[in-house]
Amino acid sequence: MQGDGPKMAFKEHRYIESLIATLICHPLRSMGATLLIIALSLPGLFYLKDNFSYRVWFEEDNLELRKFDDFEKTFGSDGKVFLVIKSPSGIFDRESISLVSELTEKAKLVPQVMRVESLTNYNWIHSKAQDVFIEPLIPKNAETSESLLKERKVIALHHPIIQDLFISKDGTTTAIMNTLKPSLKSTPDYEPVVEGFQKLLDEVKSRGDHQFHLVGNPILTHQFKAVAILDMKRLLPFLVLLVCLTLFVFTKRLSAALLPICLVFLGVTSSIGFAGYLGIPINNLTAVLPQIILAIGVANTVHILISFFHGQKNGLNAKDSLVYSLRHNIRPTFLTSISTAIGFFSFSQAHVPPIGALGTLGGIGTGLTWLLALGVLAPLLVLLGKKDTPLSTEENRLHAIHPLAKESVQLIQRYRKTILWTFAVTAAFGAYLSTRIQVNSDPYKYFVASNPVREGLDFSETHLGGTWGPEIQIDSGVPNGIEDPKFLSKVETFKEWIRSHRFITKTISIVDIIKELNMVLSGGEKKDYRIPNSQEEVSQQLLLYSMNLPFGYDLKSQVSTRKDKLRMSLFWTLHESRRSVEFAKEIEEKAKELGLSVLVTGKNLLYQTMNDHVVEVFVRSITIAILLIGALLMIVFRSFKLGFLAMLPNVYPLFLGGAALVLFGFYLDIGTAVVASVCLGISVDDTTHVINHYFHEVESGRSREEAMGLVFTHTLPALCITTCVLVLGFGVLGFAHFVPNIHFGVMVAGIFSVALATDVVVLPALLLGKSAKKEKKRMGEQSERLVS
Repeated sequence: MQGDGPKMAFKEHRYIESLIATLICHPLRSMGATLLIIALSLPGLFYLKDNFSYRVWFEEDNLELRKFDDFEKTFGSDGKVFLVIKSPSGIFDRESISLVSELTEKAKLVPQVMRVESLTNYNWIHSKAQDVFIEPLIPKNAETSESLLKERKVIALHHPIIQDLFISKDGTTTAIMNTLKPSLKSTPDYEPVVEGFQKLLDEVKSRGDHQFHLVGNPILTHQFKAVAILDMKRLLPFLVLLVCLTLFVFTKRLSAALLPICLVFLGVTSSIGFAGYLGIPINNLTAVLPQIILAIGVANTVHILISFFHGQKNGLNAKDSLVYSLRHNIRPTFLTSISTAIGFFSFSQAHVPPIGALGTLGGIGTGLTWLLALGVLAPLLVLLGKKDTPLSTEENRLHAIHPLAKESVQLIQRYRKTILWTFAVTAAFGAYLSTRIQVNSDPYKYFVASNPVREGLDFSETHLGGTWGPEIQIDSGVPNGIEDPKFLSKVETFKEWIRSHRFITKTISIVDIIKELNMVLSGGEKKDYRIPNSQEEVSQQLLLYSMNLPFGYDLKSQVSTRKDKLRMSLFWTLHESRRSVEFAKEIEEKAKELGLSVLVTGKNLLYQTMNDHVVEVFVRSITIAILLIGALLMIVFRSFKLGFLAMLPNVYPLFLGGAALVLFGFYLDIGTAVVASVCLGISVDDTTHVINHYFHEVESGRSREEAMGLVFTHTLPALCITTCVLVLGFGVLGFAHFVPNIHFGVMVAGIFSVALATDVVVLPALLLGKSAKKEKKRMGEQSERLVS
C-alpha cells in the first residue's frame, strides 16, 4: 500500500498490518464505525441517576444493612440532625432561650423531621404537692423571667440526661436534636432536609453573638454529594486546561493539545452513558471517573501523536508518518489498555458497590478511549495531515541516537550492579513495610479540615460531646419483658459498663426515664434514682409517663410495640472504623456475659463495617490483576522470563507506595484500596513501550546498547509526556474536598512517577545485563516466531 514509510527491520503480525491498512485506506469508514459505537452509548445518559445515600455503599443482601433495616422497622430512624448553638454570654438568657424556642418550633416544619427535642421542650419530670408533672423545661407561653431561667439553668446543668446532650457543662452551648422519618429500605433524599435547616439558620444567623453548626448522619450523607459536585465543577476544567498546556508545551502544536481532549471527552461521555444503561449511579467514587478516563485516554493518544509528529519532522508525509506511528504503538497501546482494563475490572465485583462501579466503568472507559485513539484519531491524522510533504530518503534520521541518550545508556551499564542491588534492597524493604499497612478509616475525616461538616463535628464534640454513635437493640425475649426489674437491672449494669469507656459521652434509654420517674414519685431523693422493685411498678410508671407526654411524643422510638425490646442510643467520640467495629464486638460479648440478647447497628456503624470489604477488595483485586496482567505479558512476549521481567518494574512502585502509607501514617481505606490495581494496569504502558521498541531494534541487528539508545531517543519523550499527563490527571485530585479521592490521586501520581523512573533506570539495567550470546539466540528464535 502507499505510504509504507521507512522499512522496519521487524515484521508485524498480519492483523496489525490489516488494521493499519484499514485505517489508512478507509479513514471515513473507520471513523464512522467508531463514532456509531459512541453514539449508541449516549442515550444511556437519559437513564443516569445519582445516589449519595448511605445505602449506595452496601449490597442489598449485606448482613449489617439488613440488621439496620430491622432496627428501623422496630424503633424508627436513627437519622438525627443536631442544630448546635453557642452563645459566649450563655444560653440561659432571654435572647438565647427565645431563639432556641423559636428554632425548636420551626424545625418541626423542615421536610422529613418527625420529632424535635431541645432544651426548651424537654419533657421535665417533677412533682408538686405529691402530684407528678411532665412539662417542657422552659414553659412555652409563660414569661421567661430571669429568676425562672436561673432556676431552670441549675436543673439543666445537673440533670443526668439534659447535661452534655442539650446543654454544655459551662452553659454556653446547646443542641436541638431533630429525628427524621425512617427510610425503611428506600433511598433517603436529604437535600430538602439540609436546605430546610440552612434556610432556618439564614433567618437567624445575624442575631446576637450566636454561632451555629449542623451535624449528624443526614448532614454527613448530603455532604458526600455536595463535595462530589463541587470537585467535579472545580477540578475537571482545571485538569483539562493543565493537560492542554502540558501537551502544547511539549509538542508546540495546537492540534496535539486539542485533539486528545476532544476525543477523550467523547470517551468520558460514552462511559457515563454506559453507566446509565447499567443502572450505575453517580456517587463519590464514580464522580471521579472523568478525571481518570481523561488521563488514561490522553496517554493513549499522546503515543500515537508523538510518533506521528516525529515521522513528519523527519520528512515523512501524513500516511507514512501514521504507518510509522501505528507500527510502533498499536501493540503496546493495546496491551496497556488491556492491562489497565484488567486493573479496573479486577475490583468490579467488589462488595462495596461504588468501588465495583468504578471498576466496571473504568474498564469500559479504558477500552473506549483506545478505540477512539485508533478509530478516530488515526483517520483524522490522515485526512488533516499535510499531503505534499515529500518522502524522505534519509531513513537514518528516524534511527539516530541522541548523544545524551547514548551517555545515559552507558551510565546505566556502568552502574548496573549498583542499580540492581538498590532496586532489590528497596523492593524488599517496601514489600516488608507494605505488610504492615493498617486498615482503618474515619467517615468524618473523608472531608478536609475546613469542611463545615467536619468543623461542626469538632465543635460539637469539644463543647457537648459526641453527636453520633451506634444504636443497640436489647431483646428481653418475652412480651412486656422490658418491664421486668431483673431485666432492667442487667440493662443498667450493661449501660454502666459502656459508660466506663472514656469515648462514650452519653447513653439514652427508657431505663433513665424509669429511674427518674421512680425518684420523683418517691419524693425526689437521689437514693431513689433507681429501678423499681416490681414489674407492676415499672408498668404503672411507664403508663403514667406515656399519658402525660405531649401530642406527638411517645415511647415508640424507645420501646417496641410488644414491649419485648428496648433501644439504647450511644453517643461517642470514637471515629476510627477499626476501633468502632472492635468495640461493637466487645459490646456483644459483654451483653452475652450478662445474659442479654443485643443487636448493635446504626448508620454510623454501617460506614465503619466497610473495612472488611475494603481488605477483600484490596487482596482480591491485586491478586487478580497481578496474575492476569503477568499472564498477558507472558503471552504477548511469548516468554515466561520476559513476562516476569516486565512485571518487576511495575510491582516495585506498588511496594514503595505501600511503604509510603506506613511511613506517613496513612491507612488502607476506600481511597487507597484500589490504587494498586489501577496503577499496576496503567504503569504497564511504559514497560511495554520500552520492551517493544527495544526488541524491535535488537531484532533488526542493532546491539543492546544501540537499541536502548534508540528507545531513550525516540520512545522516552512520549513516555515522559504521558506520565506527566497521568500525574496531572490523578494528581489534581490532591486538591479535592473528598479525602479518599485526595489519597487516591496523590498515591497514583506518586506511583506513576516512580514507575517511569523504574522503567528508565531499572528496566534497562535488567535488559542490558543479559549475555550477548544468549540474547542473540533468544532474539533469533523470537524473530522466527514473529515471522510465522
